[in-house]
Amino acid sequence: MEWYQLLSYLFTNGIRIVAGFLLVDKVLKLQTKMKQTAVALTGITIVITAVQVVFQLQLYQLLGVEVVLLLAGLVGYYRAKPRMCTFLLFFYEVGLALWEFLFSAGFAILFKREAFMAFESKEYLAAVWTVRILLGLVAVVLYKKESRIDPFRVITMLAIVAFFAMIAISEQTLLPIDREVTDNWMLMTGILMFAILIYRMSRQYEIEKEVARLQTEQAALIKNDYQNLNQIYTANAKLYHDLHNHMEMMHCYLTQGKVSDALEYLEDLRTPIQEITQTVWTGDEAIDYLINSKLSQMQAKQIETKVNIEFPRNTNIRSAVLTTILGNLLDNAIEAAQKCKEGYRFVYLTVRRINNILIIKVENSFEEQPLMEDGALQSSKEDKQLHGWGLKSARTAAESYDGSLETSFKDNVFCAVSTLFF
Repeated sequence: MEWYQLLSYLFTNGIRIVAGFLLVDKVLKLQTKMKQTAVALTGITIVITAVQVVFQLQLYQLLGVEVVLLLAGLVGYYRAKPRMCTFLLFFYEVGLALWEFLFSAGFAILFKREAFMAFESKEYLAAVWTVRILLGLVAVVLYKKESRIDPFRVITMLAIVAFFAMIAISEQTLLPIDREVTDNWMLMTGILMFAILIYRMSRQYEIEKEVARLQTEQAALIKNDYQNLNQIYTANAKLYHDLHNHMEMMHCYLTQGKVSDALEYLEDLRTPIQEITQTVWTGDEAIDYLINSKLSQMQAKQIETKVNIEFPRNTNIRSAVLTTILGNLLDNAIEAAQKCKEGYRFVYLTVRRINNILIIKVENSFEEQPLMEDGALQSSKEDKQLHGWGLKSARTAAESYDGSLETSFKDNVFCAVSTLFF
C-alpha cells in the first residue's frame, strides 16, 4: 500500500467517524466534553485504519467494526441509549456506503472504467473523497450555532435522491454493472428510507404522548389554582362577614380597659388578614389566579417569596402570553429552589413598567449547576428531546411582542428577565 493511500484512509475514516459521532450527539443531546471526545475519536480513527490496512477488510466488515467501536464509546462513556445509538450508527454507515457506491458507479460510467468500482483500487478513493468532502460541508452547515435546519429533513432528502440515482444507474446501458449488485443496493436504499420513516413516526408519537401528558398536568394545575383561589375568596368572605363581630369584641375590651385582652384578640386576627394581604392583584384574572397559585405552592414548600408588581392597565398583551411567561419562569424557579437546603430557598418576582416596556424578572436560588450547550441552557431531565420547553415557550411568547428573554446565573442565584413591548 502506498503512503498516500494510508493517509487517505486515515483522513477519510476520521471524517466519517467524527460526522457519525456528531449525528448521535445532535439527536440524543449528549453532554460531551471536547478534549476527551477528540482524544477518543482520534484513537478510534487510528484503530479503524490499522485494522483496515492490516487485515484488508471488505467494506461491510470495516463498517461493522466502526459501528461497534463507536457504540462502545457512546454507551460506555456517555451512557447513551444503546438501541437508539445502534439504529443511528448502522443506518448512517449504510447511507455513506450507498453514496460511495453511487459516486464510484457514476465515475465508472463517466470515464468508462470499472476500476472506479473496485473497493481495493486507487480509483475508488475518488468516490471516497468526494463523499467525505460533501459530508464535511453538510456537517458544517448543520452544526453551525445559528443553523435551524432539521438534520433528518436533510437526511430524508439525501435518501430520496439516492433512491432515484440508484434507479438511473440500474437502468443505464453505458457500462455493464452486475445486476445483483444494483438490486442489493436498491434493497438497501428502500430499507434506509423505511428506517427514516419509522424513526420520524416514533419520535412524533413520543412528542404527542408528552404533549398529552403536559396537557393533563396543565388541567390538574388549573384545577389546583381554582381551588387555591376559591380558598382565598372563602377566607376573605368569612373575614368580612365576621368583621362587625370582631369590632364589637374589640370595643367591649377597650371600653372595659382590658387592653391586654384586646391585643391578644388582635394577634389572633393577624394570621388570616396577613394571608389575604399577601394576595397579588394585577387586574388580570388569569394572572391573579396564576400568581396566587404559585405563592401557595412556594409557601407549602417553605420557599421565601418577595413579590413586587407594578402592572400597567389597558395593555394589548394577551393573558395567554403573560400566563405562558410567568407560569414557565415561576415553575422553573420553584423546581430549582425546592432542591436547596432549608433557609436557602427563595423566589423573587418583579414586574415593572418602563415607558411602553413591560419587564418581568424572576430570581431564585439553585443548588445544581445549570447545564449549558453552545451558550444555551439545557434541561437536566433524562430525555432532553421532550423536556426543556419551558424557557423556549416563554422566549417564544416574549418574541411575539418584539421582546426577549435573557437568563444569567451567579453565586447560586438564577435570574430570568423577559421584556415585552405594548
